[in-house]
Amino acid sequence: MCRSNSVAEKDSANADWQRDLANAHNGLGNMYVAKGALADALNEYQASLAITARLDGTDPANIIAASHRRVGSALRQQRKFAEALKEFQAELASAEQLAAEDPGNADRQQQVAVSHNRIDLMQRELGDFAGALKEFRSELTLAADLSAKDPA
Repeated sequence: MCRSNSVAEKDSANADWQRDLANAHNGLGNMYVAKGALADALNEYQASLAITARLDGTDPANIIAASHRRVGSALRQQRKFAEALKEFQAELASAEQLAAEDPGNADRQQQVAVSHNRIDLMQRELGDFAGALKEFRSELTLAADLSAKDPA
């Protein structure tokens, strides 16, 4: 994990700086993924998640769902499916909260469906086919609802 004595680390009350710091950790994580250094990527994504978790509830533009998704994806790539499942479930909870706050926002509704898909995939990897089927049905219902609202 990147360790520095940055201004953002000194001023944890500045949400803009904290978001920038979280994004920097995500960027480093992405570079580590590209290099195949999944453990380092996971460390960076977890650092970003810790920052966004502190912002959750105080910053309307928080990115906590995306942070959970990145951590879950890094864990999935390491074949740590049970841990990845927990992160994807946390992503779903955040996505559902955001969607409930703005039910007319199709992008937020779609993110809920995509989150169900990630959970479905992890449950299949873990052999929980009943749970996977439940998630798939939730995803399908949401996709059908979105399609009915926008027939284009």
